[in-house]
Amino acid sequence: MAYWYEKEHGSMLRFEKECYFQFMREYNHPQQRLSFSFDNKKRFCVDISLPFKIAPEYPWRTFKFHIVYEHSHPGRDADGMFGGSIKVYPLTRLKPGFHHMISDSVMGCPYICQVRSANSEDVNGYKVMTRVLRWIEVYCIWEKTGVDIDK
Repeated sequence: MAYWYEKEHGSMLRFEKECYFQFMREYNHPQQRLSFSFDNKKRFCVDISLPFKIAPEYPWRTFKFHIVYEHSHPGRDADGMFGGSIKVYPLTRLKPGFHHMISDSVMGCPYICQVRSANSEDVNGYKVMTRVLRWIEVYCIWEKTGVDIDK
């Protein structure tokens, strides 16, 4: 069985890695960290640490994430939509009650809601990370004020 990252001589895997590098170059913070691996189920994984500052009066915080690419990547679901093949698991301790999380009984921890799209090009590492930044912003505002700016 050929996995998605082995197809076309690994061109899709190189593309996904480059998406993360592009994001990291644009985000450009000296404390950001990025690593790639494969888990025991042979899924492509990304570990990333992102420093984030919600506003000048607040200190920097570092959010850590473990990103798992399912074997179905980029995978179209039965409804014709893409978007469920990349799961972003926050490793940073979060305040309970934030509703932008999906329970995952397989991994034993919740992951971040991802945007679903009819366009497979919206399912890549760069787009995932731009949504992660938005998620962090929404979470930080909710954590401080109780207001969900995405409702």
